[in-house]
Formats: sequence, structure tokens, C-alpha cells
Amino acid sequence: MPYNRTAAVGYARSYWRKVASDGYIGMGGAQNYRKVNAGVFDQSAQKEVLRLNTGEAIPIDLIDDCAHFISCSIGKPPGGGAGGISVPSAFPAGPYGQLSADDLFAKLSETHGSAVGTKLSKPDALLKLGQLAEGDLIFYFNPAKNMYSHVAMYMSDTKKSITCHTYSRCDVRDVEPGDPFYKSNWDSVNIQNVKYTLLKLS
Repeated sequence: MPYNRTAAVGYARSYWRKVASDGYIGMGGAQNYRKVNAGVFDQSAQKEVLRLNTGEAIPIDLIDDCAHFISCSIGKPPGGGAGGISVPSAFPAGPYGQLSADDLFAKLSETHGSAVGTKLSKPDALLKLGQLAEGDLIFYFNPAKNMYSHVAMYMSDTKKSITCHTYSRCDVRDVEPGDPFYKSNWDSVNIQNVKYTLLKLS
């Protein structure tokens, strides 16, 4: 089945501030994931938290949901309405898709993705953005860990915006240091010396 990027982008825009339709979130540390059913990412506090329907608030520092959110957006998660790519699940019973950006990159590279730029500096990545379409992906390579540590979906507009979880955002323009929106742009995951790989999906 070909990639339905319109549906993928629609799903991402629907779920960027809330728990994905499978009801799971990826967690950092020893706990790989957690079933939470529903919740909303609250950015009104000094530091973003995930507020569950139970009333519990999970600090954003404990959440590592980028690959899971992108898996749901591009794939076939419970509830449907997404991009339709078959993304294999990392766990037989648990969240849909992959929880590791590095594993998601490897799976997609084998089946549905082709890189238009690999481990690029930000200026070089920006020069190649015109080769991406709305719904393609940007992977963040972490040199210190020698792996991809983050992934976002490109929203393809004049703002060069992205959408992702783990500091949740959507349609926020890409900006440079000194701009009041700097912490909301591509670099807000704070990977030192990050390199970008642009992945075109089909």
C-alpha cells in the first residue's frame, strides 16, 4: 500500500498534543513504555508535562515518545486514519510501531524510505529540504551515541516546520538563536553537534 502522506500529516496534527490512538507513550530509562489510555501535553506550565485523564502529570523529561508518535502517524495504528505504512512493532503486546528512532530509521530504510541527505549539518540540511514533501521525516543523529536519537515529521511550508513528541510541537517555524521561539524549533531536543538525515517516504 502506498504511503498516504495526507492522512499521515492529518494524524500528526490531530495527536501532536495528546497521547496517540493506541493509548501508549514511550518512556525514557528502564521503563520502555507505559499504557496511559489518554492524556494531553500541557505547555502552559514552566516545563511541559503530560497530564493524564487520571489527573497524574508526567514530566516531559521522563517521556521518550518521538519514534512511537511518528510510527503511529505514518503507519497503521489502532483507530486508523494514519499513513498506512506497515511499521513492525518492537513489542508483541504494547505500543504500536518502534520506540527507538534508530530502529525506526533502519526499518524504514529497508522498506519505505530513501535518504536525500545523510548526517548533514543544519545549513546543508536546510538546502536539501526542497527535496522533501509534507509527511517525510527528519532523523537526528547523535554523534555522542553513534545513533539516531530523535525523529520528526516535516510539515513542508515556508516556516520549515516540524511535528513531534518529546517536547511536543507542530507547525512551529524554524528559527535561529536569539529569536523568542528558539526553544520550539528543530534544535530543542538539545543533542550536541546534531546531524540531520532527511528521509523521503513512499
